Amino acid sequence: MCVERKRRVAAFSKERTQRALINSLYTVIAVQDGRTVGMGRLIGDGMYYMIADIVVQPNCQKHGIGSRIINMLTEYVDKETPIGGRSSKEKKYFMKNWDLR
Repeated sequence: MCVERKRRVAAFSKERTQRALINSLYTVIAVQDGRTVGMGRLIGDGMYYMIADIVVQPNCQKHGIGSRIINMLTEYVDKETPIGGRSSKEKKYFMKNWDLR
C-alpha cells in the first residue's frame, strides 16, 4: 500500500490489504508529483454502496484532496445506481436519527 497508515495498516497483512483493494468496486488514487498521496475506495454489489476508506497523506491534508476523492466516489454511485437502487446517502437521516454512523 503506497499511502502511509502506520497505526491502522499494521493490523492488516499485505495479502489481506491487496485482497481488499482488488475486491473493491471502485477505487480512486490521488497522485501528486508522481507520488500517491491519497486514495478512496467504494465497496458494494451494484445496488448498495459504501465508502470503505478515505486516506490522505498527513502533509497533503487540508488541500481538498479528500473532498475530491469523496466527490469522485459519490459521482460514481450517482452514475451507476440503477433506478430503485440504494446508496448510503439515502440513509443519512435515518442513520442520524438513530445515532448510527
